[in-house]
Amino acid sequence: MKKVISIINKRFNYQSYWNLGIVFFFIAIYFLDGVTRYKHALAGLIYFTAIVYLIKDRKRVFSIFKNNLFLSLVFFVLAMLFSLIISKDVNISLKAINKGVVEKLFITAIAIAIVLYREKKEHITKLLIFSLIFSILPLAIKEILQYIDEYHQGIMTLSAFEHRYISDWLIFIAPALFALWLYKGVKNKILFFSLSVIFVAITIGTLQRGTWLSIAVIFIIWCVVKKEIKLPVIAVIACSILLSGLAAVNQGQFDNLFYKLEQSSSSHRYDNGTQDSALDLIKENPIIGYGYGEQLFYKIYNERVIDYPDWIFKQSIGPHNTVLSIWFAAGIFGLMATLYLFVSIFIYLFNGYRNNTVKDGFLILMLIFIGEMIVRSLFETVNVSNMAIIIGIALALNSDKKLIN
Repeated sequence: MKKVISIINKRFNYQSYWNLGIVFFFIAIYFLDGVTRYKHALAGLIYFTAIVYLIKDRKRVFSIFKNNLFLSLVFFVLAMLFSLIISKDVNISLKAINKGVVEKLFITAIAIAIVLYREKKEHITKLLIFSLIFSILPLAIKEILQYIDEYHQGIMTLSAFEHRYISDWLIFIAPALFALWLYKGVKNKILFFSLSVIFVAITIGTLQRGTWLSIAVIFIIWCVVKKEIKLPVIAVIACSILLSGLAAVNQGQFDNLFYKLEQSSSSHRYDNGTQDSALDLIKENPIIGYGYGEQLFYKIYNERVIDYPDWIFKQSIGPHNTVLSIWFAAGIFGLMATLYLFVSIFIYLFNGYRNNTVKDGFLILMLIFIGEMIVRSLFETVNVSNMAIIIGIALALNSDKKLIN
């Protein structure tokens, strides 16, 4: 009898290792460019595993989707499908919706939730923390190689804005890195400070005020929630020393950095800038919209710029606001669906944090959501597909309440 129980436990452990492992590596390389085949392979394994669990345990799998979060996600997807019907260019919208909304957001979120639906909250939380922390390694390697390549081209560090595309990645990593601070032991503290130095250096290199603000907001909220005093004091002292040192040795090579730190303008977002021009187009068709897709926005903007001589940008660089981009795409229906989804995510995570003993997973997801979809989306057009990890892990964290042991 003991042998049988041992075999069952081993099988369960192997199954858990598989579930946690494929999601771990999927999150770890989610934002990494140039590894598309590996992303597709991991996504395929997650989809396949989810289908197997769905077939074997349909009733309990379906139970994790009986909540307002899943309903709001479905409503959002329907709103984007509606934008396909009214699209000014169906081909562009179809491609964008199929890839960015249906596959990368809806299917991925659901598949992650199903794969992890039987795992313990503690294991899912550790998976989230350490997959994001582990992702600092490929991020650092990528950035070092890019800086070396730029140096050979005569481009000095902090003189170009080509590193801004990793901003999403950094916002996802930040709360996981803060969580590492709470792990006791000298080795963990050494690891934390080592990774923090790398993280801060990479973050400064983006030269993106929106990214800096998002991480600062996340950090402040985390310190307040955790009643943390030591870390913010250390952070303020370290940043002061770093900026003072850079200012002392600056001979022009850090001008872009200090310009960004001192800049008070909106970088042409308002007053006929990116967001103002997007609003002008929305006002022409606020109810129905134009159709989903970044390329469609570019196309319509470039066609209409002749009618708006006061617009600053004669070629579109995007609306630089996530809510405006959705409003442009799907009109009032899309705007309502977006607000419904955002509110549902926040309430779901807040209730999860308040009502569960394992709180860190919900807190990390909430901080990522606030930093990425609330703060940064005010200044940039954030990919809605980034919410797949947030929604998938959130559904999985609450799933064990619905399972019958």
